[in-house]
Amino acid sequence: MSQEEIVRNIMKGLKPNIARYIGIIGNKNLNELKENVRKYEMIEFMVTGHIPQTPSEFKTDIIKNQLNQINSQTIEDNKISDEIKELKQIIQKSLNMSEKQNSNNFSHANKKCDICGLNNHNTNNCFKKPNHNYTTISKMSVNTFIH
Repeated sequence: MSQEEIVRNIMKGLKPNIARYIGIIGNKNLNELKENVRKYEMIEFMVTGHIPQTPSEFKTDIIKNQLNQINSQTIEDNKISDEIKELKQIIQKSLNMSEKQNSNNFSHANKKCDICGLNNHNTNNCFKKPNHNYTTISKMSVNTFIH
């Protein structure tokens, strides 16, 4: 088999985008073909910043990219999980506070005030308590309307 036939068969096996570039340049023998492939690789490196890769390097890059995507997704999932836990804690605290308030309201509902004897409030909140603001305000408003 002549070198021209070997070059032609090698060119058929190249990727189409590589074959277009190298096919334009004269490839009469194997040495010219090797030199043109090197030129192509140099040009690709200057343009893209990397040399064309072998199939195993492509597979390695694909696997690395997939691992990076999985890691970033895991990080996002962990953040979302942490936010959900924080929201659950906030809701639980809120529920606990409302339960305490309800239990305080029920505890006042069953007690009688020591000052006036009425239900639904305790001695501290009694409106008949001496020096209570309500009493003072009512006296002031009565005096205001009288004068």
